[in-house]
Amino acid sequence: MDVLLSQLPALLGVIVGAVGSYTATYLVERVRWNRQQTTRWDEERRKAYAEYAHSVKALIQMSAEIAAARGVNTRFRIVNKVDAEESLKELARVAFERSAKWESVLLLGDDKTIEAGRAWHSLALRMEEFAHGSRNDPEEWASVYADAGAARDYFYEQARRDLRIHVGTNVSPRGLWRRRPASAAGETLQVPASEHKGLSAG
Repeated sequence: MDVLLSQLPALLGVIVGAVGSYTATYLVERVRWNRQQTTRWDEERRKAYAEYAHSVKALIQMSAEIAAARGVNTRFRIVNKVDAEESLKELARVAFERSAKWESVLLLGDDKTIEAGRAWHSLALRMEEFAHGSRNDPEEWASVYADAGAARDYFYEQARRDLRIHVGTNVSPRGLWRRRPASAAGETLQVPASEHKGLSAG
């Protein structure tokens, strides 16, 4: 019994050391796992944002070309003759792809980036109406086109904020106060310069 009691401190030391070693290893592995998961989902969000942005820009570009052929978009110079039927088929394909890419943004994006993305593609959809001929005013086209450019910038800013990407401290060349894209309700808001700090239009 005396021998056991004399060895008890050593045994307790071994147990405490083992528990401490296990706890430290677990915490390190847990931190590493959390970091890997964060990196993984950041990459998935980055991919979703980039692919969505590409699809919206493709929709806008296609709409602009068709609108130019119809004489509504006076900013574009038509080099090759546009086949209306084939162009509208391609526009439908691009619009479908945009809708599919949007699902990934809804699944992975944060609220502000989703809001910015929705504002951007709502303007792209209005531009699509010009391509289909349901809108015909060149001045309205020019206004929607300009708003779509601002909406694109705002979407990229929100995406960078969500991904914690800092690419500079210059204020957008659009000015200290930039027009925020109109919401679905049709209102026009203003985005203060403080929201642009550490971000660029891209």
